[in-house]
Amino acid sequence: MPPLHDFQSTMARYLASAPGPEVPAILRNLLPLGTERPDKRFAVYKNNVYARLVDTLRDTFPAIERLVGEEFFRYAAVEYIAQTPPRTASLLAYGNGFPEFLAEFPPVVQLAYLGDVARLELLYLEAYHAAEAEPSGDNSPIVLGDDIWPKLHPSARLMTSPFQVSRIWELNRSDTAFEEVALPPMREYLLVIRPARQVEVRRVSFGAYAALFAFANEVSYVGAREEAEWAEPGIDFQTHYESLIRGGTFVAGTTERSHRS
Repeated sequence: MPPLHDFQSTMARYLASAPGPEVPAILRNLLPLGTERPDKRFAVYKNNVYARLVDTLRDTFPAIERLVGEEFFRYAAVEYIAQTPPRTASLLAYGNGFPEFLAEFPPVVQLAYLGDVARLELLYLEAYHAAEAEPSGDNSPIVLGDDIWPKLHPSARLMTSPFQVSRIWELNRSDTAFEEVALPPMREYLLVIRPARQVEVRRVSFGAYAALFAFANEVSYVGAREEAEWAEPGIDFQTHYESLIRGGTFVAGTTERSHRS
């Protein structure tokens, strides 16, 4: 009799394979001799695995399902699962590659925005599960002076897209009926953040986005201001900065000396 490890690895490969393949002989031999329709018996396990993974993707990408429809979403999800089976026991992060999959999936190649909408849904979920932290208030010392290194809230996520993905996502994230809206391509700069109980998707200017990107890479206030002014000449950076503080974007500020020590 083959070692237990062979049974386990073969069963894992079978469950992760695309629906339809015949059950390997090593697994059929586990059944009593003469068992009828062994393929159908094992297919029950595979169908349960796929159903659970499809539900996981459905929970993570509700706007995508509404955009393409339930039937097509299941078809796309099954194709993705067959190519990208789970690698860990936890399904919390399963689907991280789904946006890239959709962006290259031939049947929806004409829906060029679809991958970015899926990416926004992932960032929303990441922000929701991010660590808690007390946002800096209006009286925080980080508003004073240039020699400061503001730290973004741990839930903060940044993304940009050539499409109005936040508006597409807003229109399709619930079952609320809406009239068709024409949304011409227009680049968006987004901050996804959960400073309190609710995740917020905020549209920001190019300059503010450049500053946020700098802050995310541990650049000082002065450096972030320079980035913002390069991206958006004439920007009133201090006004944008104070607005970010009021929105709970930062958790703390440190001096240059303590940052480098």
